[in-house]
Amino acid sequence: SMTSHRNMISLPKFKTHLFARMTGAVKNLYGVVHGLTKVAYHSKFKDPEDFTGLLLDLLDLVRPKLTIVDAVVGMEGDGPTWGRPRFVGYILASADPLAVDYVMSRMMGFPEEEPPLFQIVAPPEVEVVGVPLEMAVQRGFRLPQPNTMRDGLEGLQWLPHRLKEAFCRELLPRPGIDRRLCIGCALCLKSCPRQAIRMTRAGASVDHNQCIRCWCCNEVCPSDAVRPERSLVGRMLAGFR
Repeated sequence: SMTSHRNMISLPKFKTHLFARMTGAVKNLYGVVHGLTKVAYHSKFKDPEDFTGLLLDLLDLVRPKLTIVDAVVGMEGDGPTWGRPRFVGYILASADPLAVDYVMSRMMGFPEEEPPLFQIVAPPEVEVVGVPLEMAVQRGFRLPQPNTMRDGLEGLQWLPHRLKEAFCRELLPRPGIDRRLCIGCALCLKSCPRQAIRMTRAGASVDHNQCIRCWCCNEVCPSDAVRPERSLVGRMLAGFR
């Protein structure tokens, strides 16, 4: 098993992620979860903070001896599928995955408290060797668009839970299907932890009342047909930003 290997090396990429905000050292450990169990966990841990708690449990079980991040060419924007390549020009390495993720988040330009990881654990004390962290910060780096209540609708935290969920469904980006690109392969349906995908002769469609915005569908789509979309109200309010 993975827990019996004492010299595991983790090799994540420097990239953004709509659900987790970024894919770094800790998120990369989700790769040790077997097959369809990943889908079940996404359904059970549908809130980014709960999902991050799961990742931290994995870190306790499977702590890499070394983490090396390929940040030569990274990804910005709405990763991991709709992001765009960006030259970064660095290799990051540390025995501490949390230190790696902290440095990554600062390089990308996230506020210190924004990534779900550092809403659960305190940012570590980090000594950067080589290029000073201030010089490695990527100016103008495009972060993922808001996707959850916490990173997009903080002003609605006072609302009752059901109302907050309703506002989330209407205001935040959600998966949509570009029927011109959909090839009807049903991989999105098979990957969906909430079975929120329906297949018709015209292609896939999303039941947004069931969707939890884990974006598993977009990660498996071979034709790039799953795209972020907003409701009419969401588009109207986004235009006033």
